[in-house]
Amino acid sequence: MKTGEAFLLIQKAIQSGGEYADVFLESKHQTHIVLENKTIDQIFSGKITGAAIRVISEFKNYLTITQDISIPNLLKEANLLATSIKKNKRSPKSTTKGSACGTSKISPPSSQVGLKKIVTHLKKIEKLAWKMSPHSVQVKLSYSDSLRAIEMATSDFSFLKQSTPQASFSVLITVSKKGKNFTGFHSLGGQFGSHFISLDAFEECALLATQRAITNMSAKTITGGVMPVVISSSSGGTLIHEAIGHGLEADLALEGLSVYKNKLGEKVASSKVTITDNPTLQGKRGSYMFDDEGIRAQNTILIEKGILKNFLCDRLHALKFGLKSNAHGRREDFTAKPIVRMANTMMLPGPDDPQKILSSVNHGLFVTMMGGGEVNTVNGDFVFEVTEGYLIENGKKGEPVRGVSLVGNAAHVLASIDLVGSDFGFSVGTCEKDGQDVPITDGMPTVRIPLLTVGGSTSNQ
Repeated sequence: MKTGEAFLLIQKAIQSGGEYADVFLESKHQTHIVLENKTIDQIFSGKITGAAIRVISEFKNYLTITQDISIPNLLKEANLLATSIKKNKRSPKSTTKGSACGTSKISPPSSQVGLKKIVTHLKKIEKLAWKMSPHSVQVKLSYSDSLRAIEMATSDFSFLKQSTPQASFSVLITVSKKGKNFTGFHSLGGQFGSHFISLDAFEECALLATQRAITNMSAKTITGGVMPVVISSSSGGTLIHEAIGHGLEADLALEGLSVYKNKLGEKVASSKVTITDNPTLQGKRGSYMFDDEGIRAQNTILIEKGILKNFLCDRLHALKFGLKSNAHGRREDFTAKPIVRMANTMMLPGPDDPQKILSSVNHGLFVTMMGGGEVNTVNGDFVFEVTEGYLIENGKKGEPVRGVSLVGNAAHVLASIDLVGSDFGFSVGTCEKDGQDVPITDGMPTVRIPLLTVGGSTSNQ
């Protein structure tokens, strides 16, 4: 798509009025392989190409999509979009001018190594994984990579190109004891090239998953209650992303669907807590040069020393509430409209020694891995599964526990954190919102929550 063609499409799309318009072209090559119980369960490699033309008019998104990216067809789509938009007296205003190119020099592993070699590597890892425990009854390996290339033109006179690779690998191990199954999981991921295909790294991933499964098999259940909780940096920030991050997204916070509504500038957390979202970090799964609305990526400080400084914002909500987008408008692909999303969300490290944080607790819970859960963004209440945790006895990590959950309120937890470690850990994942999946990273240091409700069981089996 040439620059002149792109801006002609925008002119046609916005002819009926509107505050903003963009043209979004995407080409994505994807590879996905699943090995389960010594069999290739899934294998896919293919390419999808398409385009979207969007207009924001009277604070609503109008979108047309097509897989025919020829200029004549795109002109037709732009005209059809314009006719579907109610006449709007507002004219698009130029706020930024320029261009950017983020074409990565990294190609996804499958395009360099080849599908056959990747499958061979995965089969080797699967054999090793089966040997790691005599209790294993299921081994599942999942591998994915992609290369996403986009071109964008916006009504504020920006023309941008970006190419982003992704690669991920995960292992799920199931072990069995006395007819009961226990699982362990570990994953790797980021913006990697062929060096991602490492037998050593994949084997370590399988070993960690197996160790977690074995730990869960030997873990005991505990009686729940209110107690001190130390969340390790190894948990990777799931609490930050799920319990706090979603409530800081502008579409929720500014529409009255978040506990943080109308709290900008107020103290919402302990003075030791600083939370940012930074898509500029090199090689992280949630990173990008500019978002899917053409805004250059930037480090957004959300909470600084306990004070709420900002919300994650896209163009639509920036226009609606008189704010400035901070490059958090993302879409799964060209078929979806941009919505407010996190990228690399983190609580920054603090001054405290992680070992001393653990030793400061006489009796409590040490959380090393978090699982799924539920969050009510309106009031901040949450329930999260603890997939790997240990008792703390006399300041030391004690026996492993299972069937445990964390029950609390995000605002109360943020306010009560009194120790923040100098360490830091990342976890990678995929975030689902409004039916769209996008790659993300989250991270945090070790922290202490003096009192938190721990859900458990009265049974010690």
